[in-house]
Amino acid sequence: KAGDQIIIAASDYDYALSTNQKSNNRGQAAITRDGVTVAFGDDVQILTLETGTVDGTFALNTGSGYLYAASSNDNYLRTEETLSANSSWKITITDSVATVTAQGANTRNVMQYNSTSTLFACYSSASQKPIAIYKLTVIE
Repeated sequence: KAGDQIIIAASDYDYALSTNQKSNNRGQAAITRDGVTVAFGDDVQILTLETGTVDGTFALNTGSGYLYAASSNDNYLRTEETLSANSSWKITITDSVATVTAQGANTRNVMQYNSTSTLFACYSSASQKPIAIYKLTVIE
């Protein structure tokens, strides 16, 4: 729900979305899984969910902007300052796999993990590796 903090990780790899915003995509950062618990360092991007501009969507706030599907021709996942339909994501979760699809006009809009290039980007379909979403809770 809006206000929750999450991380986005590759479903089948021990990597999460990094704080490293490259020119056209996001790098990976190592995580350690233990059942449904994930441990991670400062290089993992914590995202705050906000209400998107399209009904039923979420914005993924990095603290300095919003992740968005940035192209119809290239596999870009960038950060923009102003919330738009391209940074409003429909999120569905089935069998622990998250489908995260931007709702704007840019058609390379499915967030995925690319294990060959070791990065997170947006594709025109679920052609790369699936992702999972973990909600942050404090463990004392």
